[in-house]
Parts: sequence; structure tokens; C-alpha cells
Amino acid sequence: MINMEILIGTAGNESLNITQPDVSRIHARLTVKDDMALVLEDMESTNGTYVQGHKVLRKRVDLNTVVRLGSTFKFKISQVVPAHIQDAIALKEQEEIKSKFKALEAIWNEYSVEKRRIQKEGGKSSILSRLPYLITIASGLVTRLCSDDFLLIVCILVGSFIVSSIAIRFIDKKSEKRKFQMSQELERLDEKFKESYLCPNSKCRTFLGYLPYGSLKTTGHCNRCHCNFV
Repeated sequence: MINMEILIGTAGNESLNITQPDVSRIHARLTVKDDMALVLEDMESTNGTYVQGHKVLRKRVDLNTVVRLGSTFKFKISQVVPAHIQDAIALKEQEEIKSKFKALEAIWNEYSVEKRRIQKEGGKSSILSRLPYLITIASGLVTRLCSDDFLLIVCILVGSFIVSSIAIRFIDKKSEKRKFQMSQELERLDEKFKESYLCPNSKCRTFLGYLPYGSLKTTGHCNRCHCNFV
């Protein structure tokens, strides 16, 4: 168990040399929790504790957070956290990144399977649209094999052509509707994928693109924040 408390001020136990008159003796307190979370608290100071220009009473911070005490004194959280605690925090963050990265494999597999399913359904409608032409050709061949009556052959071919033309128009409408539905399904699938296939580093969370999980594993790091996945 860690649960370390670091008192910050002109009489604090931190490593800073604070001499500004508007900084209280015990101005703020930084607590390192058991789970390595860092919590900054204002200790009812006279001139306030600020993070990113906003006055705070209690706020979770990280090692890179810049804090202002009073009107002018600034410091980075990493300046008051002991080195061995920083190492422990970095190790925990790396373990979390690796765990989150492993979860991306299921996200990629689900995306790939669903995309193939949608595309396969679209392929079926494409094959179906050729069916009337095949029926017309088949009708002509069967009739030619079964009869030498030229007029009968022509009548059957014309009839088959008319029926096929009607069928083609019907199938084309169905096909266009299906293509539109397929494009919408793919769009929704991509949007969902872009929201979940992200860099496991909580400080980055960039979309990793359409690179397969196996390729990401081989690359081993995020191209933007350069954190290691494995």
C-alpha cells in the first residue's frame, strides 16, 4: 500500500523552494493513491490552487499537469513526485496499455467478420441480376434442341426476352435498394469501428486506421504518440 501524501507550500515537504508571499504555508496536498492515481487538493489556501487557469478544490491530475499556486508560482506535478513513484506509475500505465491493446483484437475480428457478411449479401444481389439473361439463353437452347420450328423458337425467345426484361427491371430496383442499404450498413459499421479501434494510450486515443490487428502487433507502437503496445 502506498497512499503517500505530499504537502505543498512554503512549509511543505515537497522538493520545491517556494518563497512567494501569496503561497500559504500548507497551500495544497498531493495524494498518491494505492492504484497510482494522483489527487491534488487545495488546503483552504488564501490565494487558491489553479489547473489550466481554473481554480480547483480537488482534482485528479497526472505527472504532466502544471499547477499554479496563488498568482504566479507554477510547477509540474512530476517535480514533487519521487522517482520511484513515477517509475511505478509508468509501469502501471504500460500494463494498462498492453491490456487495452489485447482487447483491440476482438474489435478488429468483429469488424472484419461483419464487413465480409455485408459485402457477401451485396454480392448475392449482383449474381441475381444476371439470372434473367441466363433464363433467356437457356430457354432458347432448350427450344432449339426440342424443336426445329423456327417460328416457335422466335416466339419463345421473344416471350422469354419480354419476361426477362420485366424481371430485370424489378431486380434492378431491388438491387439498387440493396446497394444503398449495404452502403449505409458499411458506413455505420465504419463509424462504430472508428470509435472503438483507438490507441490504448488514454492520452492519445487516436483512431488506428484500418491496419489489421496482426500488423499493429508487428509494428508494436502508435505512430502518433509512439507508446509501445507489446
